[in-house]
Amino acid sequence: MKGYRLNILAALLIGSVAAHAQNNKSADGIYHNADDFKNQKVAEELGSGDKLQTNRFFGGSQVKVVRDGQRNTLAKDDLFGYRQNGKDYRFYKNGEYQIADTAGFYLYKRNEFTAGRKGQVPQTVYYFSKSATSPLLKLTIGNLNKEYQEETNFRYALMDYFKTDAQLANYDAQLKTYQLKYIYAQHSKPAVAK
Repeated sequence: MKGYRLNILAALLIGSVAAHAQNNKSADGIYHNADDFKNQKVAEELGSGDKLQTNRFFGGSQVKVVRDGQRNTLAKDDLFGYRQNGKDYRFYKNGEYQIADTAGFYLYKRNEFTAGRKGQVPQTVYYFSKSATSPLLKLTIGNLNKEYQEETNFRYALMDYFKTDAQLANYDAQLKTYQLKYIYAQHSKPAVAK
């Protein structure tokens, strides 16, 4: 009977530790570097009363964290990004880009103002990078061709499947992935983790 109780106690303890680890993975906070992001482990977790001010719309170079009324300022250049409301973001050249997908290569999106018929209108603009630390480039057929010169099968598939840059952002709800990511997975060499 003691062995049975000990097994139940051990199972509860392991479950409790696993639940805490799982909660920490989804916690809001700041990623200091790309490894923090890859491991889904925020380096500075934000509590329910804490605030993160990123100057998203003005492109400021600093992030402010407010805890218990105390303000701490961090440089965006010294950080990878942050997690807020279940979404991950990367800082790049003082801009903030939502990480939309990481399979094969990184896909980002953000709202930007573009010229419309009646002035400036917000539009979702997509970017990509080959790894978590490589430079961001606008998601265009031309930029993909330049970055993946060695991936001949992928480049030819791009020409077959996508006629405009806007089509690169098409999402397949049935496959639950971007069409571009599916094409990349089907036509690229096996990716090496970076």
